[in-house]
Amino acid sequence: MDEMSAGWVRFEAPPAGVRSFLVSLVAEDTDEAAKLSREQLQPRLFRREPVALDFRHVSVCTQSFLHALLYEAIRLSWAVQTPIYVENAAPGVVTGIQLVDNYARGG
Repeated sequence: MDEMSAGWVRFEAPPAGVRSFLVSLVAEDTDEAAKLSREQLQPRLFRREPVALDFRHVSVCTQSFLHALLYEAIRLSWAVQTPIYVENAAPGVVTGIQLVDNYARGG
């Protein structure tokens, strides 16, 4: 496993059968991102079901959007040791996700 996929946020295609969510449907709406996290991602992670986030058609994201989408999900993912897969993310989006991942796990 390379350093990009060593943690619980993995920048790779998910295994077959993992539920994928198209992020562009809520792009840059922090309220909708938080709702997606709270109602879809976190319950699945709590049940130890991996999830995938497809960033297709999303070229940039604000840190506030990524925080709303990922902060609690990443903390839960780490606690239950269940991965969040990220696919089709542009380099700038990957950097933002890595930032949220770093501070979410740090407390």
